[in-house]
Amino acid sequence: MKQLTIIIIFGLALSVQSQTTPKHSTRVYTDKDIVLKIGGNYYTNNKKTIVYREFAILSISGNDSLGRNVNFEILNSQGKVEARMLNGEFTGGKGAAYALMNNEQGFAVKETNTGRPVLMVKYQWNEEKKRKEQNVWADFYLPDGKKFICTPETTNLDFMQYMKGAEFEGNDVAIHIK
Repeated sequence: MKQLTIIIIFGLALSVQSQTTPKHSTRVYTDKDIVLKIGGNYYTNNKKTIVYREFAILSISGNDSLGRNVNFEILNSQGKVEARMLNGEFTGGKGAAYALMNNEQGFAVKETNTGRPVLMVKYQWNEEKKRKEQNVWADFYLPDGKKFICTPETTNLDFMQYMKGAEFEGNDVAIHIK
């Protein structure tokens, strides 16, 4: 297991503990595998997707046949939890301010009054790797009030740009922001 810590200008750090998949692996992917593409990197079958310090913000579980479970903390600019999505259901004081939209291409969490996507996941088949990937777009606040913004190819966290194309599999945490 490898560990990498990188400090960035904003005082945040990334800590990744990784079990890497060899470049010429003959691994066979199934509908139970969760392969997320965030900021140009791939995160496969990690228990928690994004953690800020010890605070779990996003995790996705489940499978294609039975459906995916999304657990997501929605915070405001002061870092306070406004709503929680647990297994696709909203709870919390402002849960009604958000909606989960599902279709065969993926899902999105949107603000109900503006339609602004906070989190969007679209499924895509990767022919080269013979697997279904879940491309992630996000625009939400972290507990310190700073924004986390990403597409499948980019992110506003500089340290993630240095690892483009990396694959992280089977970890407790995919992206750990400290």
